[in-house]
Amino acid sequence: MPFPAPAISLAQAQAQLTLWLAAEAQISTTGQEYSVQGRAYRAADLGHVAERITFYQQLVDRLSNSPRGGVRVRRAVPLDYL
Repeated sequence: MPFPAPAISLAQAQAQLTLWLAAEAQISTTGQEYSVQGRAYRAADLGHVAERITFYQQLVDRLSNSPRGGVRVRRAVPLDYL
């Protein structure tokens, strides 16, 4: 995964996943590139959208399978006895 998992709730992750899935549907129906007066423009990067869908799907899966419904964070403080 290219991005570290932020502190995010299951509902937020599901909302982001829904947005990225809608973006993918929009790109697939309208296309990634278009031209106006002979100039080509790139509207979106479908590869990036697919990466984000995978990221949020994995995050939703991980948050859904957690017994507490979230990511467990532990903290350790090393002690120097010298």
